[in-house]
Amino acid sequence: MNIRQISFLNMLVSHSGEFLPIDRFAEDLQVSQKTLRRDLDLIETYLKDFGAGIERRSGVGIRLWIQPDTRDQLRNRISYLTYVSRSSERKSWEKESRRMDIALNLLLYSDEYTSLSSLAYKYYVSKSTINHDLCLLGEMLGRFSLDITRTANGTIISGSERGIRQAIVYILSYILDPGIILSRGGETAGVSCSPDPDTLATILDIFREEDICVVNRLLCGVEEAYGYKFDDSEFVNVSLNLLVMAYRLKNGCTLEGEGRLGGADSSGTGSTDPMGAGAIADEVQDRMWDQYQIRLTPAELEGVRNIFLVTHLFDSSGGSGCSNEVFQLFSEDFIDAFTTITNISLRENPTFCENVIAHINLMLNRLFHGTPASNPLMELLIKDYQSTLNVCRIICSILAQKFHLPELSIDEISFLMLYILGETVRQAEHAKVLFVTGLAKSVANLTKLRLQQHFPQWIFETCTPDGYPGVKKGSYDFCISTVMLEEGKDCLPYVFVSPILESRDFQNIQELFWKTNESASMYLLELMRIVNDLHDIGCTIDFSTKALSGGTDCLIRISALKGIQYIYSIHEQEENHCTFVLDEDSRRIMYVYIDMCNLDFMLFSSKIVYLLDNCPDEILPDFIHYLTEGDTNV
Repeated sequence: MNIRQISFLNMLVSHSGEFLPIDRFAEDLQVSQKTLRRDLDLIETYLKDFGAGIERRSGVGIRLWIQPDTRDQLRNRISYLTYVSRSSERKSWEKESRRMDIALNLLLYSDEYTSLSSLAYKYYVSKSTINHDLCLLGEMLGRFSLDITRTANGTIISGSERGIRQAIVYILSYILDPGIILSRGGETAGVSCSPDPDTLATILDIFREEDICVVNRLLCGVEEAYGYKFDDSEFVNVSLNLLVMAYRLKNGCTLEGEGRLGGADSSGTGSTDPMGAGAIADEVQDRMWDQYQIRLTPAELEGVRNIFLVTHLFDSSGGSGCSNEVFQLFSEDFIDAFTTITNISLRENPTFCENVIAHINLMLNRLFHGTPASNPLMELLIKDYQSTLNVCRIICSILAQKFHLPELSIDEISFLMLYILGETVRQAEHAKVLFVTGLAKSVANLTKLRLQQHFPQWIFETCTPDGYPGVKKGSYDFCISTVMLEEGKDCLPYVFVSPILESRDFQNIQELFWKTNESASMYLLELMRIVNDLHDIGCTIDFSTKALSGGTDCLIRISALKGIQYIYSIHEQEENHCTFVLDEDSRRIMYVYIDMCNLDFMLFSSKIVYLLDNCPDEILPDFIHYLTEGDTNV
């Protein structure tokens, strides 16, 4: 089978409990229905070896029928087929690498023209391919208000110097982050990336060792002077911004505008300059003069000031007493709401709790000072941590409404989510896992390291395929293997993964974990409990098969996991409603309308979002049945 057919089969396995029209599969796979109907013949032949088949229902759709004891075997076989077929698909990363290298060079040499012919020659592709790459890059660079301009002289980047620097930092963060997964669409997409050698050579060429040493000495001096320790993400972000600034200045590219800081003639930090941000900017200016004989303009000084304002360095700065009181109330409510929704206590570690409050104060300070943070890894966070990000976004939106604050940007909320993510991982569920692999020791260690990074609370032990038969099976919860193993009642449950650990591999691992620790039933009980709790506090719980009108009082709309949309509305009537909108066959939750007058009730009801985001798909039919036919008929 080819990669499309394997993806189709994987989707059938994922939705084996429900009939779905073939046009939905065609839309997700971006092919015609006719193509998938032809693929079905081959898939049905393949399924016979597993005692499975395709059930068709006229006017409804198709679904896979398979015995529960062979479903995991089929899932492992799909993982194996995907890995085997991936060699021809690795060109996708080459494509992404090429585009990132094109973008980086256009930005670094923004005053130089290039041609389609020269780019095609450099990357060994056609001019039409380069033209397509430039169209896609134009969309990405648009978020920084940059354009890829075509003229008679060639192709060049146009836009502000500030936008160019932000885009360079964004792309460098993207390239240098080893955890990024490149999505190619489809359920089996994802190839772990590493920087292309040519791209790395470009990066090493622009960031000379002397530049890196200057920045490191500067940041160490700031840490010593302020008694503060930058965390890893802050250190990388500040370093990249300063290195990019130095590179651009050495090439004669300066920021436009006057800036708020007046350079050498500045009257001081003023009321909007917390605890010496201007002093740090002056220190950077001195270093730039000593190293490169470059004077920073007022706009450059303002840019340096903003680089440090997005860190925790000035957490103790603040506005009026009224603002401080609001910030404190916002922080306390956020921590309480997050704990209620996720059952993860942020107060368990007092020091960590204080740091979360300090981070929220910093976030709100930036909001009031009009210097919002920008997160270059936004796309990755949405993809890998959408559930936790959804919770933080909902809480922040409701609390902003409660305390009459401006709306917080998604980038700001993602920084807050990143900060508390470590604590959520620490309190996550544990498991003891056997990792079976025949890979070379160095590759096996790298693969095991990625597993430990993705599941930091699990204990991993490694063995070879030859040593697997002698392992004491009762010592482990389950097994992760890069080779096919025997399956049966007396064998350890296992999941096959590819050595490069694609996104679907992590999903399959998570599903096997749910099965082995019986957490699926826990999610169902928690969903039933939150419905009953809302009912007990006077909230009306309804279900419908027709979408409701959104009205004009929509507070927030979240597109969450499992294709469910959550629409929050607030009104002044003394009523609270939570309505689940199902599809026509009552097999799938399409929307959840949370329409309430009480913001605290609204926060409490958001536990539904977290539970539905994280629960296994297999419990949804039971939960829907409980909603529609349950004993209390809620």
